[in-house]
Amino acid sequence: MTDFPELDFHDFHLQELPRRLAAGHGLLAAIAARELPALCFRLTDTDNAYTFQPMPETIAIIAGTEAEQVVELDHLQWQGLIYNLKSTSGCLSIDDSCHSEDVSAMLKRWELVLAAMFYGNHKTAI
Repeated sequence: MTDFPELDFHDFHLQELPRRLAAGHGLLAAIAARELPALCFRLTDTDNAYTFQPMPETIAIIAGTEAEQVVELDHLQWQGLIYNLKSTSGCLSIDDSCHSEDVSAMLKRWELVLAAMFYGNHKTAI
């Protein structure tokens, strides 16, 4: 991934993503996320985690593992997701403590929400 600038996990969730959500991506994502449970991304072998909680008009970003579904990925996998190089199903592994029969369907539905959050109404790299 040398063609893309290195992203900081915390800066992205605390600065860049809130900016995108406030610019209109939040409403698009909220519409796509109706009736979805919260979803958490955690970097492998760390306590670094952020939960995405659907709200009526945006997606709340909460530091920590505040969701039943925790997606664990390494930093390169996470960057691939942000830069639209990989889909959720292509680069993520689910924490063993939250496996269920509908995890694949839930991730598939969240993929549309993540596209709205990260890129607006279409999937383009940042």
